This record gives sequence, structure tokens and C-alpha cells, in this order.
Amino acid sequence: SCARLGAAGGILSATERCRQGCCREYAPAALIHSEMKVLCAGLSKTGTSSVTQALKELGINVLHFEEYFGTTSGMRFDDSSKKVTLDLRPFFEDLVHGRLQDPDFESSLASVEGGLSDIPAAYYFEEIAAAFPECKIILTQRKEQEWYASMRNHVQEVERLRWLSWLVPEARKGFAFFDREHSLVYGGLHYQCDNYNMLAKYRQHNARVKATISKDRLLVWNVGDGWEPICTFLGKPVPEVDFPHANSKEDLRQGGSSASRLETASRRQGIQGTNGKWSQKA
Repeated sequence: SCARLGAAGGILSATERCRQGCCREYAPAALIHSEMKVLCAGLSKTGTSSVTQALKELGINVLHFEEYFGTTSGMRFDDSSKKVTLDLRPFFEDLVHGRLQDPDFESSLASVEGGLSDIPAAYYFEEIAAAFPECKIILTQRKEQEWYASMRNHVQEVERLRWLSWLVPEARKGFAFFDREHSLVYGGLHYQCDNYNMLAKYRQHNARVKATISKDRLLVWNVGDGWEPICTFLGKPVPEVDFPHANSKEDLRQGGSSASRLETASRRQGIQGTNGKWSQKA
């Protein structure tokens, strides 16, 4: 990692590191200026993938978690629709782990031309909204118990791949991030997925978005609302196609889940299993 200390021994901000050219991961964002158009501030499993696809259909290149951060394990998908197209992982890793004393969201995210969706970006909606005052905010929601059931399944799906962290250093780093992120957003470690506390955090997040973002900048979109509210909010014509439904139960059965793709990626990187015993090929 790059040095974070200035001449006087103080910690450099992300912007200062960019200007001095000492931090490779932040330099591109410092040199490219754009205005983020949309931030999807809903938590995971609230239709974020579907809304992201819908916004792309409207011509707004919003990037979902896997497109700006990567997989939990740090492995990259071969599926072209899931490749990292803008690598914001270094910034969000530093942010979530508390390594940035005074994070500069404007400079660090200046290369985002369309928008971002899902956590970790959604968790920092207030800072991003302040850094990009023209950015519209879409809060995706779904019925509480449906959200919890989906989130619990997602957690269990990812947890069954924690063995990767025993074999692959990058996976160990990825799961450490995931645990820290889950603690920040949901108030507990990743495997601690209890109904009461997670629903409390879900309600708190949604309430904070509604209380913080002005009504002219905010759309509250519920799963099932379809095209019309989004198109009206963004001043776009309604497309003559069905609203996308990503990460449906059928998608998961077809191997479309993040864990399924992650497991496929691990096999392609030489990690194989036989009769339940996993090892990494030399």
C-alpha cells in the first residue's frame, strides 16, 4: 500500500494522495471529473440488481456491487455481464476498514459517470449525496419479512463458501471486508443473521434515507412498482420492454447467484473438491 503520511507526519486525505500521485488506486478518479447521476440507496436484496438493469436500459450506466467491487473472495467472474468495469474496491476497502481519516467522496468517486447500486455505496448515501448534489437517490424497498428471508438465504449461500478463506489469501481478505461491512450495515457479523436486529437496522436505514434526502431528489421504489415511477422521476420515456427481474428464484436455480458464480470462479482458479474435501491445486 502507498504511504499515507505527509511531510509533517499527518495522515494524507484521499484527495491529497491523488494530487501527489502516490496512490495508484485513487489517481484515475482524481483526473476524471463527472457527475454521478443516480445512487440506489436501498440495502441488498431489495431489488437492487433489477433496478440497476432497468437504469442501464434507460441509458444510465449504474454499476452494481459486483461491477465496481468484485466478488466477496476477490475472484473475478468470467460472465461478461458481471465483470468489474470500474474498480472502486481500494477506496471502499479503506473506507469500511476505517483507514481514511477524512474520506473525499467527490474525488474518489469522480470517475463514476452513471451511478452506483447496493452496499457498500448505499450505506454511505448521505456522504455521496452531499458530494454530488445533482445526483438522484432511489431507495429500493420490499416487504420486511420477504427482505429478511431473502437476506438470510443470501447470507447462508455466501457462508457455505467461507472455506475459500482458509485456502486463498485474497479470499481471506475479502471475507474480512464482508464481515466488517455486515457489522457496519446490519449490526453484527455476517453469520449473525437474526430477524429482530437485522429488521431494526433495515428500518433505521430506510428511515434515515427518507429523513435526510430532500423529496425532490428521492424516489422510494418498492419491489413490483415497475417502470413508471422510475421513468417519471428521471424524466425518461417508459421502455417497450418488460421490467427486468434479476436474481429471481429461477436465476438462482440456474446458477445465477453470487455464491454459484463464486464457486465456479474458484474451480477455474485451481481450487478443486473431491467427496467434500477441498484443496488448492499446485
